[in-house]
Amino acid sequence: MSEAARKALVRLRRLHTVIAIALTAFVIAGSAVATPSDGVQAIILLVAVALFGVPHGALDHLAGRSALESRLGHLWLPIFLVLYLAVCAGVVLLWLQFPLVMLLSFLAVATLHFGSEDAGPAGTIQGHHRRRVWIRQGEILGRGAMPIVIPSAVHPSEVGRIFDTLGLGSTPVTGEELSLMIGAAWPVLFIVLGPMVVDATGRALRAHSTEPLSGLIELPVLAAALSLLPPLVGFVVYFVGWHAVRHTLVWVVRLNANNPIEGIMSFAQLALPLTLATIALGWGAWMWMDNAPTDRALQVIFVGLAALTFPHVALEVAVSASNEH
Repeated sequence: MSEAARKALVRLRRLHTVIAIALTAFVIAGSAVATPSDGVQAIILLVAVALFGVPHGALDHLAGRSALESRLGHLWLPIFLVLYLAVCAGVVLLWLQFPLVMLLSFLAVATLHFGSEDAGPAGTIQGHHRRRVWIRQGEILGRGAMPIVIPSAVHPSEVGRIFDTLGLGSTPVTGEELSLMIGAAWPVLFIVLGPMVVDATGRALRAHSTEPLSGLIELPVLAAALSLLPPLVGFVVYFVGWHAVRHTLVWVVRLNANNPIEGIMSFAQLALPLTLATIALGWGAWMWMDNAPTDRALQVIFVGLAALTFPHVALEVAVSASNEH
C-alpha cells in the first residue's frame, strides 16, 4: 500500500470510528427499549450479512489476480476459482463430519482475522523491535477475541444454543459447555490488551496529546455492545458495522486513495458479481435444508461465513507473502 493510500486509510478509519460508535450506542439504547425475538434477530442477521457483510470479501478475485497472474498468465482466473471453491466446499463437508473441530478452527481463524483488521496499520509503538512486535500481537489477539469471548462470558446459554445449532448438539461437548469454556478466558483480554493501553497512555502523556488514545475509545464501546446486546445482534453490530466496513475501506483506498467516493463506487461495482453469486449459493443451501427457519438461518450464515473465511484468510496470507518477496 502506498503512503498516500495509508494516510487516506487512517483518515477514513477515524471517520468510520466516530460514526460506528454513534450507531453502536444507538443500537444499545434501542435494545434497552425493545429486544427483537429470535426469529427477527435471524432475519436481521441474514439481511445484514448478505447486503453488507458478504461484499467486504467479494474482491478476493482481485487479490488472487495480484498473486497468481504473473505466474499463471491468463489461466490465473480458472485456477483461482477452482481452488477457492474447493476450499469452500471442503470446509462445509468437514463441518458436517467434524462440527466441533471445525467450529473451534473457525473461531481461531476468525480471532486472528478480526484482530488484524481491527488493529489497522502498524502504529508508532515505542521501544525495541521485539517489544513492539509483542504489543502488536497482543493487540491483534485481544481485539480479535473480544467478539467471541465477551458474548460467551455474558450470554453462555444463548451462545451455547447457537453452537448447538451449528452441530455441537451431536458431539460430546454441548454448546453451553463450550461457551462457558471460551467465556472463562475473559481475563486474558486484559492481559493481552494491557500493554497496548499502557504504551498508548505513555505516548499520550509524553506528547501532551490525546491522539495516541484515539484507537482505544472503541474498546469499551464494543465491550458494552457485546455484553448488553443479544449475541446475534451484537455480532451483526460488530461484523457488519465495524469489521466489514474496515476491510472495505482498505479496498476503497487501494482503488482510489485521492477520491474515497469514487473508490466506494468502484468497490461496489467490482464486488457486485461475487456478492450476488454468494447470495445465490446461500439461497440454494437454504432451499436444500428442511429444518426450522431460525436454525437454517444460523447454519447458512455461520457455516457459510466459515466456508468463505478460510480461503479469504489463506489468500490474504499468500498475497502478503508474495508482496514481501
